[in-house]
Amino acid sequence: MITNPLRWLALALTAGLMLGLAACSATPAANTPAQASPPKGWPAFLSQYQWQLATATDKNGVALAALQAQPGSVIEARFSAEGRLSISGGCNVMNGSYQVSDSGVLTVSQMASTRRACTGTLMQIDAALSSLLAQAMQLHQDDTNPNTPRLTLRSTDGGNLVWTGKLTPEAQYGAATTVFYEVGPERLPCPHPLMRNATCLQVREIHYDAQGLVSAPPGAWQNLYQEIEGYSHTPGVRQVLRIKRYQRPQPLPADVSSIVLILDMVVRTETVPK
Repeated sequence: MITNPLRWLALALTAGLMLGLAACSATPAANTPAQASPPKGWPAFLSQYQWQLATATDKNGVALAALQAQPGSVIEARFSAEGRLSISGGCNVMNGSYQVSDSGVLTVSQMASTRRACTGTLMQIDAALSSLLAQAMQLHQDDTNPNTPRLTLRSTDGGNLVWTGKLTPEAQYGAATTVFYEVGPERLPCPHPLMRNATCLQVREIHYDAQGLVSAPPGAWQNLYQEIEGYSHTPGVRQVLRIKRYQRPQPLPADVSSIVLILDMVVRTETVPK
């Protein structure tokens, strides 16, 4: 039993101080909160989405002028589950390797890029992204909506890159089959069951061998009753396209194709004389 009031007061103050210090040490700094890994791990989570840059701000919340996308284009990042990162939307496509710690700290290394020369604005995007990714960045995820999650990359100086995710075709449909289509120079009228006065792309499949040579005569021209995602047809131009073909899961509405066609690469382009 403590009978000395002054000694009791001193012990009480000491205990209060120790509790306060313990509480402070248990709380992460406000500007560097820890981020738990997603259930399947960061690489598995990141690789499910195509990430488009939504906002880029400095520590004061002011937009970074160098990272404003140009009209008609977006800045996009793609992470592979094997630790590769690709970023496009500036002048060049940048590629590198990445790692994420258990606390969600992203480090990018071995960055390389294509060597195109562009306008100053596009080159500024490349330079700004390279500078930011040269430092470790804290990841924060908001997966309230798993179809369109938000990902924040926070730099050590308090800047924020906020990205919006869109499920990759592989995450939506599974593995793809690669096919090559030759697309004719003109759309032609076609008997579309759901559209009057419809016109269709004219396509025929091209087959290549392991050496990249045409292995058989192309098939007959056919109406393509759907669009190829990512492809814009130019009248008077004939092209060979490498396409990723996916199978939509069943069941499907009657007006939806069971096949999804997504442009992977333009292999050859030829202008047809009128």
